Amino acid sequence: MCLAILAILAHENNVSKASRGVLKDGNRMNVGTNRGDAHAFKLDTLLKLVDVKGAME
Repeated sequence: MCLAILAILAHENNVSKASRGVLKDGNRMNVGTNRGDAHAFKLDTLLKLVDVKGAME
């Protein structure tokens, strides 16, 4: 999984798209909390993505 993410991020324009997607998904998961309307995230937050479990798991 990490290698696939790195391959996607290898292209500069994909970094922007991926960052927006992470922020959008994070805001969606945190709706109704004080973290639900974030405008940015710290880069170390990306390391926590491997711990996020989906509804299908």
